[in-house]
Amino acid sequence: MAKYKDVRLIFFFLLIAQQLFSQAYIVPDLQRDDFNSDKTWWIFQNHGGELDPTSMGGYLYAVLSDPEGDGDLLPGTGFDGMHNVGIMTADQRPIYGKDDYMIVTIRVKTLNALPVGSRGWGFWKSEGVPININQAVWFMEQTAHLDSSWAAEETWWKARTHRTVLPSYDFSIDLDDGSPHNIDNTQWHTYKVIRDGRNSYEQYIDGVLIQSKAPADWPDSGILNEDYSFNCWNDNLVYRFTTNPISGNDTIKVTSNNWTGNSEFVVDFIEIKKGDYKADSSYAPVGARLLREVINEIDDGISDGAFKGPYNFTVPAGGAKVVIIASGKAEELDSYDTDDDIKMILDAKDFGFNSARSWNGDVDQSALKTIVIDTTLSAGSHSLSFETEKTPILYDATVVGSNGGYLVLNQTVDASAPAASNNFEWQTFNFNADAGEVVIYVSGSADEEPGWKHQTAFIDSTDDDELRIELDGYDFGWEVDSSSFVGNTLFGDFKTICIRRDVATTGSHTLKLFANESPYVHKVLVFAKNGDSSLPVELSSFSANRVNGSNVISWVVQSELENAGFNILRAVNNEHQSPEMDSFVKVNEDLILGRGNASTKKTYSFTDNFDPKNQKVWYIIQDVSYAGKVENHGPVLLAQDVLPGRFELKQNYPNPFNPSTFIPFVIPENAKVKIDIFDINGRLIKTLVNAEFNTGEHSVVWDGKGNTSNSVSSGIYYYRLQSKSFTTIKKMTLIH
Repeated sequence: MAKYKDVRLIFFFLLIAQQLFSQAYIVPDLQRDDFNSDKTWWIFQNHGGELDPTSMGGYLYAVLSDPEGDGDLLPGTGFDGMHNVGIMTADQRPIYGKDDYMIVTIRVKTLNALPVGSRGWGFWKSEGVPININQAVWFMEQTAHLDSSWAAEETWWKARTHRTVLPSYDFSIDLDDGSPHNIDNTQWHTYKVIRDGRNSYEQYIDGVLIQSKAPADWPDSGILNEDYSFNCWNDNLVYRFTTNPISGNDTIKVTSNNWTGNSEFVVDFIEIKKGDYKADSSYAPVGARLLREVINEIDDGISDGAFKGPYNFTVPAGGAKVVIIASGKAEELDSYDTDDDIKMILDAKDFGFNSARSWNGDVDQSALKTIVIDTTLSAGSHSLSFETEKTPILYDATVVGSNGGYLVLNQTVDASAPAASNNFEWQTFNFNADAGEVVIYVSGSADEEPGWKHQTAFIDSTDDDELRIELDGYDFGWEVDSSSFVGNTLFGDFKTICIRRDVATTGSHTLKLFANESPYVHKVLVFAKNGDSSLPVELSSFSANRVNGSNVISWVVQSELENAGFNILRAVNNEHQSPEMDSFVKVNEDLILGRGNASTKKTYSFTDNFDPKNQKVWYIIQDVSYAGKVENHGPVLLAQDVLPGRFELKQNYPNPFNPSTFIPFVIPENAKVKIDIFDINGRLIKTLVNAEFNTGEHSVVWDGKGNTSNSVSSGIYYYRLQSKSFTTIKKMTLIH
């Protein structure tokens, strides 16, 4: 493919640059690890036969056990006696340039007081013994052996910035004396180091600036002038500032120590960002895309509560069908901390933590979750906000909607393409939509080239995971950031795609996903701005009644189009208003089979043996097409055994509505009922029903069409119920 030719050219120039100047490295703008799987940009350290740190599906666990060592480390000894566990970048080579703008953030907790040795995290220049340069900006703790005469001097917990071993080039802030800082590192804290090239060096704990240094602070107005890496370590070494007895130069003597027991720590996440990295991207509203915020940010765990938003969006005049979409990830850390959580707030509606419309680490277990809320909103401004607990990741906030729009495809894939795929037509989705704009949304991930290394010589993008999309034969292309997945830029992280495109014809359309290697896809959605005139079921009546100790749900359909069948959803509350959608649960074990394609009327029924026990019980009918498209009808309230005492015509819902609405009514005895629709001038638009009904509560559906089967215009309409000597009228509003 052409893209691989481009990659080879890029590789050639990078290789020439490497040979002319120095070893070149490929450093992603974002290196974020939430420790669900091992990242190829790390090396796990295990000197002295210690066990590697372990990614535990949401955190990194490292333990140093019973180290053996008792003496000074000397040049040429190969660090005999050193025991070390940790994680660092790039095979112990300095990959970040002295002029780079770099930020590292780590959330870490030590599990016990430090035995004799050191541990820490931050940016440093790796160096063997004797240590003469020792350039670093890091957080470091050290415990010296109590038998040493210099133990008190070399036992500390500090934020340090230093260049060379000279004391005048070593700047540190104590973190354990309470003046002004007292950081207990056996508790969770978030540490940040910002190294702004040759300009400044800053260290933060839980968002508070601890130390800031600039070149002018050094005696020679110098800088940290070496390339460097990141390290998070735990060892049995004590570092002592001293003088080399032979050369007389200041140096650092390194001593290994032995003891019995464990020294442990856990890391929630590490995030390293280059100056070129930009997290949030906002896209202007256009067409059916009312809001698009690509967030891709992890909460730092410093404080729970408001995280992102409010993001404001505008619903067009007359109100609209709106689909709210957001993707995120939450995890749990076993017994080391409480789980991650994210919740959404739409206007004044708080969807709450640990609900079906939230991200819950205990349930999600680090898996990508895309939440879809299909609703109708009034015209005007609305807002969407996100609140968090701990350190979840929010990838995006997207809202699509229009007058007459419809979610025509809502498919959960949760699968990876077969390994060794090569331009493989992996997934095909058929959907119906009227001509005009459609919005395609895909969430998923892709892994980098196997064995990927920072060194350019190991880069080969022919075997990373990649995904491309086709709609009705139109190819959106490989390696297009806005419409594809590329493993060598994602490194296994999640991503969402949101594409707008017009379709020329009304009817069936085909969306295809093509794979190289094994990209992962979670959700695929398609929203049609002009809707779908071929909805699978035309529902005309829907009721739920208590009969002989059971709940009997009945519904009448006038026609069916590729209708696979129906589900019955139930919810319970003690209010007169129906519960939120996430309160409803499916009660039928198997799909209630539909008729596929049928143009004739049919009555369906389902018996639910649930006992209401004086509670209000609500039901929704859900029809499912062959293509997996789902449409909800209702809810309706279960009519209890107590006989109604009078005729009653209730207010339609929703109101205003588009494209259909329910008209509920109650009759005290078996009777013939007629319901007519009139326009504002009193002209008869449609006779909805003129038939016999049993005693109880019922509901009929108006689809916004007249007797000629044409859709009527927006406006105010009246509906009239007549039965025996009873007649009553109510008003409703249709909005396109």
